[in-house]
Amino acid sequence: MTNREIATLILIGVVILWALTRADFRKCFRGVIRALFRRSIVKVLLPYLAYAGFVVWLALLVGAWSTDLLKDAILIALTVGFPMVFNATSTSDGGSLTRKTLRDVLGLSAILVFYVNLASLSIIGELVIQTVASFAVMMSVFAKHQGGKSLVIARFMDGLLVVIGLFLMAVTTAELVNSWTNIEELAGIGFTLAMSIWLPLALLPFIYVLAFYAACKSLFVALKFFNDRKTQHWKARMAILLGFRGSVRYASNFTGHWLYEIASLTTYPEARRVMGEYRSSVRAAATKKRAAVKRLRENAGVDGVSEDGRRLDQREFEGTKKLLDQLAMFQMGQHRNRLHHYNPDILAAIGRRGQFDLPDEHGVEMSVSPDGQRWYAWRRTISGWVLGAGGTKDIDERWVYEGPKPPRSYPNRSTEWTTTDGLFSAPDWRSESE
Repeated sequence: MTNREIATLILIGVVILWALTRADFRKCFRGVIRALFRRSIVKVLLPYLAYAGFVVWLALLVGAWSTDLLKDAILIALTVGFPMVFNATSTSDGGSLTRKTLRDVLGLSAILVFYVNLASLSIIGELVIQTVASFAVMMSVFAKHQGGKSLVIARFMDGLLVVIGLFLMAVTTAELVNSWTNIEELAGIGFTLAMSIWLPLALLPFIYVLAFYAACKSLFVALKFFNDRKTQHWKARMAILLGFRGSVRYASNFTGHWLYEIASLTTYPEARRVMGEYRSSVRAAATKKRAAVKRLRENAGVDGVSEDGRRLDQREFEGTKKLLDQLAMFQMGQHRNRLHHYNPDILAAIGRRGQFDLPDEHGVEMSVSPDGQRWYAWRRTISGWVLGAGGTKDIDERWVYEGPKPPRSYPNRSTEWTTTDGLFSAPDWRSESE
């Protein structure tokens, strides 16, 4: 093991020993251990480990692996493969799974991590620099979540991490320059680099099958609630499974009214017909999405409106509306169930993390009236167009806004605001079907 790996194990051990002195952590830790050995977890992890071992054995047969790489293979199987296994349930299609894995193993950050790990400092040096780096990462994440003035701390910590990274790159470069004539060592580096790429990619078939299995199992559990809690007839279940044609995209998107349509069916032909209609709808939705992406790209920076009154440049519109809708939902819940007025600090619940394909600093501005019975929030999109959402003491009435400038008042019927019941004056808030 390298000094870096030894130092990492020492730090992990110190943290665990400190945590074990706390009764609340010991209780939580016992729960985690019990959860790991639950039958539902074990029957996934054991096949995964067997598959990973099988892949490595095949690589050994063709000369792409040797026992010198055992430690690195175990690390990849644990640190890369385990997250892939546990994230399988959130996989929506095989294409996104493959692209994400390629980004993880071929991305700039992955290459830099591999590069700086080619050399390490002394044990003491590694303990110091890993402690400082861990502290900087935690402080940066915490400060970004807080937002506001705390972002100054986040930028400082990010700068410190950059300095640490540059220092480690310099140390690694010096080490490689001194040992470049060692052909055997360079060959070992090449084999390790190759394995860090091919092994995660070789795990993809197992992850895909697991994602398909998880999606189907969740679906059949859900179907009971649409069929008087009865298990569906085996013929209909067979038609569903065959109708998915082994596609995670089909299996993970089978929701909504399709559940109602197929839950009570008992014959294979009926279920097969519904599955055919479902696949057609998924393909149509994919075509529509590609067309929308194409329009976004073609109309980027174009001023003006279309025939239906919508802005041509719709960049960040969907993400902004989703973020404002989420904020409106939070405000409604706070007023109805807890505070009985709108919360002026609700933005902290959303945080400053990037979501809905928006920047980390989403730029939402919000105002709540002194009596807490009115509120509004707005965001300026990348094109300069402003979208807003708000509410009044009638918490069931949703208000929206759009315009070239931010709203000047709280929602009411005599201003530029409009309710979601009548969106003629706010076409960019209408769905495309309206």
